[in-house]
Amino acid sequence: MRQFLAKILVAGFSILLSGCVSQKVIDNDISRTGNRAYNEWKMHHASRDSLARDSSSVQPNSYEKPGSENVPLISGKLTLHDAMKLALIYNRNLRKAVEEKSYAHGQILSSYGNLTPTANVNGTYTRKNAVNTFNFGGNQFQSGFLNNYSVTLSIEQPIIDARGVLGLRASQLYKTLTDKQIQTATENTLYQVEQQYYHVLMLQKQYNVRQSNVKYSQASLNDVKNKVKFGTATHFNLIRAQVDLSNAKTQKIQAKNQLEQAKAAFFNTLGVSQNSQVVLDDSLDYQSTKTNEGKAIQTALQNRPDLASSKLNVELQKSSLKSMYARYLPTVSAYFDQTWANPAPLTIPPSQTWGYLWNAGLQLNWSIFNLDREGSIMQERSTLRQQQLNLLDAHQQVIYDVHSAVMALQNAEQSVEAQKLTVQQATEGLKLAQAQFKQGTIDQVSLLEARQALSEAQLSYYSSLYQHKIARLDLLRATGQLEMNFPKNNSDSSE
Repeated sequence: MRQFLAKILVAGFSILLSGCVSQKVIDNDISRTGNRAYNEWKMHHASRDSLARDSSSVQPNSYEKPGSENVPLISGKLTLHDAMKLALIYNRNLRKAVEEKSYAHGQILSSYGNLTPTANVNGTYTRKNAVNTFNFGGNQFQSGFLNNYSVTLSIEQPIIDARGVLGLRASQLYKTLTDKQIQTATENTLYQVEQQYYHVLMLQKQYNVRQSNVKYSQASLNDVKNKVKFGTATHFNLIRAQVDLSNAKTQKIQAKNQLEQAKAAFFNTLGVSQNSQVVLDDSLDYQSTKTNEGKAIQTALQNRPDLASSKLNVELQKSSLKSMYARYLPTVSAYFDQTWANPAPLTIPPSQTWGYLWNAGLQLNWSIFNLDREGSIMQERSTLRQQQLNLLDAHQQVIYDVHSAVMALQNAEQSVEAQKLTVQQATEGLKLAQAQFKQGTIDQVSLLEARQALSEAQLSYYSSLYQHKIARLDLLRATGQLEMNFPKNNSDSSE
């Protein structure tokens, strides 16, 4: 007994020790993985400046390998069309959504399995340490044998099973729902890519304005320094110019930081390496868009994938409720069993030979009373009402989204026109201020204010162009036309 307890203690201690060692191994493995990922990042980061900038459309020219995934490293000019293509291939959220399609196919296969025959094979072997013997009429007999073998084939085919039929229809509805969810994920990805693409373009324009301000402020400071030497400018003017240059440099640093962060988010959405070096090849242009709210609402009600998903959720819940009601109905199945055994069954006297035995029949299963079934039906009814309310809410949300997008687009167009006029006026104002400053009719502060007014007007103008792009993008998403509006180029049409 003591030896037995000692063995148990040793085994338990070994298990605990192995658990500690396993945790240490896991920690070391995580550490090695982190170091390996850092070394790979460091290697690619060191070579990022040597990437060639191809004048053609950007293509992945190498790959990084965090874990087991290949992450494309791209360089060159990047059009919006190419950015969308890259995201459709490499965006990780979209790839996860597409995997739901395999899950839906698996559900359909499982549903067919509930209506098709099932076949199982079971085998046993029994070795007895001894068998009983007895004497009868001077002869010795034994009851059984030392070695016993048995193999059974069982086949069952459902004949009446309402829940199985309803389950097959539900799985087909789920597959359609998955397609709509993938379409929604695709539109969300395309929206995010285009939004971030134009965001980077806007920040690049604003960074250029800040960079130009630094150059202008530096030139102005140099001019003031010369005037101070000749006594035509005061020390106050010099301090004012120095402060203006310092502010311009700070604003440039902030603009650069915003631009780099926007690029990082953009690369993450595309699913490419953060060490990629690209030049956005499209422009932040402006094109007026005519909209008809009535037609836009009609298009949205026909094309919005999320609205279709809400409808399918209602149908799925109806099918689920019917499946609960089907539990009132009986199920009937046919079965067939055949057993091969040694010793042979039904053999008198028993002999150590192989034989077989089969049986077939029908099986009825009918649940007459089940409180769990009643409770499940109440739950499914409540869920159906919730899904119907969600569908009604989705209809109203579509109408609201379209109305809001149309209004935002109209306001964005008015803002672009107003900001364009403001830039023209600020440009003329700066020219007049420069002429008056040369004539000595205004001081340096007035000139700096005119320059600042032009800079703010340019920043607001680029921001209004970006807002107009987003408003147009919001309208396309609100009407369910983002995927249909995917830009086509010549290379696509020729494929």
